[in-house]
Amino acid sequence: MTDKNQPDQPSICHVALPIPGSDYYDYLTGGHHSDALQPGYRVEVPFGNGKRVGIISHLSSQTDVPQEKLKHINEVLDSEPLFSAGVLTLLFRAAAYYHHPLGEVLMTALPVPLRIGRAVDSAYQEYWQSNDAGKNAIQADLGRANKQWQLLQYLNQHQQGCSVSELARHQMNWRVLMQELAKKKLVKKIMHLPIPENRYNPEQPWPVLNEEQATAVDKIDAQGHQFSVNLLDGITGSGKTEVYLRLIQEQLSADKQVLILVPEIGLTPQLYLRIASRFNVSVAVLHSGLNDNERLNAWQAARLGESKVILGTRSAVFTPLLNPGLIIIDEEHDSSFKQIEGFRYNARDMAIMRAQIENTPVVLGSATPSLESVQNANAGHYQQLRLKQRAGDAVEPDYQLVDLRAQKLHGSLSGTLVAAMKETLAAGQQVMLYINRRGFAPAMLCHDCGAIFNCPRCSANTTFHAHKRTLRCHHCGFQQAAPKQCNSCNSTELITAGAGTEQIETLVNELFPDYKTVRIDRDSMSRKNKLQQTLHAVANNEYQIIIGTQLLAKGHDFHQLTLVGMIDVDQGLFSVDFRAPERMAQQITQVGGRSGRGKLRGKVIIQTHQPEHPLFTILLGEGIQAFNQVELSQRAEANFPPHGYLAMLRSSAKQQAQAEKFLHQVAELLAAHQQEILIAGPVPAPMEKKAERFRQQLLLQSTDRSVLHKLLKHYLPQIRALESGKRVRWSIDVDPIDLA
Repeated sequence: MTDKNQPDQPSICHVALPIPGSDYYDYLTGGHHSDALQPGYRVEVPFGNGKRVGIISHLSSQTDVPQEKLKHINEVLDSEPLFSAGVLTLLFRAAAYYHHPLGEVLMTALPVPLRIGRAVDSAYQEYWQSNDAGKNAIQADLGRANKQWQLLQYLNQHQQGCSVSELARHQMNWRVLMQELAKKKLVKKIMHLPIPENRYNPEQPWPVLNEEQATAVDKIDAQGHQFSVNLLDGITGSGKTEVYLRLIQEQLSADKQVLILVPEIGLTPQLYLRIASRFNVSVAVLHSGLNDNERLNAWQAARLGESKVILGTRSAVFTPLLNPGLIIIDEEHDSSFKQIEGFRYNARDMAIMRAQIENTPVVLGSATPSLESVQNANAGHYQQLRLKQRAGDAVEPDYQLVDLRAQKLHGSLSGTLVAAMKETLAAGQQVMLYINRRGFAPAMLCHDCGAIFNCPRCSANTTFHAHKRTLRCHHCGFQQAAPKQCNSCNSTELITAGAGTEQIETLVNELFPDYKTVRIDRDSMSRKNKLQQTLHAVANNEYQIIIGTQLLAKGHDFHQLTLVGMIDVDQGLFSVDFRAPERMAQQITQVGGRSGRGKLRGKVIIQTHQPEHPLFTILLGEGIQAFNQVELSQRAEANFPPHGYLAMLRSSAKQQAQAEKFLHQVAELLAAHQQEILIAGPVPAPMEKKAERFRQQLLLQSTDRSVLHKLLKHYLPQIRALESGKRVRWSIDVDPIDLA
């Protein structure tokens, strides 16, 4: 007889699956005892005619699904939750904030092998090490087995153990010899995560902090091991990384872990070496340039606490930590922290939310803080710590605007810039030329009739790549051989317009044939480790002229680089996006900041046809902080972030009318709330057609964040139910950073 006073035992397992349109699906726990199931476990469940891997979101005794339609879970894949309690809470909040299906959010936080059901311990690898008997053995114990003795000696030299690959490199038939040693009980096999190469250098001197750096460290440490947001606002070259290292030292001494996020893969090698050489701890690296096994290894090492410092790009913000102590966001202003497809989260904002959940401090570092962070500092929500002087003997570079209207041009280079390059190179120093456009030219056209070779799948030009003589679309990936005649008039007089990195490289090689030049962009650096190797060569002065895109814009420290030329900045002055001036100011400051980071003073030459533009007047005349305050006041007048809140609904379809119809119906659903939110659109996206799909967008704007989210939450089920939505691809982007 059942005691009616006893609560019902959970028999329903709510499983989040990576499927659009629903947060979770209900299953019976079946033969699996409910006490052995917890949120965060992976389970295999039947779905449709197949099976899926999902994650338990919660357990209950209630369901809205008729009992006879419920299926049992097939298998429990884990013996413990894969997410720490803090990360699981973060993921639930993230799904709610970004109005994104929970299953897709949870799966985003897992390495690929775990998403498809592999065992979590598959990250472990086979190692061999000598036991106590083996360490104390003498050669006579092995008789004439000299090769066994040599192998045992090799193991004794590697106390942490040797991997299978290391043993294979050392001795061809090591497996047979190892089996003999195992029979004699001199060695043992162990399974653990791969051990990264130790880069620790105890002889490396620690630089003396200047007064500003020391004050920043003291004020952040004074916050203790509790939640606080600290904006480290330091000019380029002011030694923000050294502040990070002192903060890491404090956390490691308390046996805490540190999570560091950077916006791009290219920033990880230099920072990794500085951390790994400074501290005798394991440093895990997590980014998309690793293969699936490498990412799983690093993720598991962080989760188990074996790695004390975790360095990664955007998605690393969801990495479980055994003992979290500090989160650092380097270059916090960078738009790469925002995911622009699928689950559209901002890793900087998620890091702050995570720090609050786990009650840890977070540091936001930048020479050009985002206006959101500046406003939070102005309001007293963040502790702002300024580093106003460059570290060591370095000083800020001189900036020079060059009016291209009054210049003799060598291709895309002004006479002023060419002359400065000659002087710099003759002095044995390095030059960097920045143009944020890869390829040889952004367009190819017919000289006779003016027809442009557009992408057949997008509303965009194709970019001419001279090296392989191809036309490529950098938006959808379309590619074709460069034509020999015009499709419209059959003329063979085809020319290129504008310049990209390839064209600048060709021009520089003609003007400066005696100096080594390297081009750094996504095309030239696509091979694994190529970027890391090239940046190392640049730092060693193996190249005198460096040509590149935004891969070079931030974080890199080349002490012989004293001249930076910004070739085409005007393209960023007249964008329709309200964030364009902020990005332009950040770009100029960051790129210019690569110059003069050693003992030699740097110079930055900015080529423009608009030297009287207000952005240049304020930024170069009064500095980035003055520019920020002017921009903030203009944003306030328009109720744009950080003074207002945005959500963008986007749709795309093969037929323009379908994409437009869906968003019109969404706008009609929300029309009753026009006193609370501003509804703009639907309108075609700035690039109306991409990959053969027409794109429309609907912008929602409010001065009250909670009102905007309440409306999205209320109407999302109705939006999902719209019949027109089944004929399009659509998404919600909360806090969009790009209105294109």
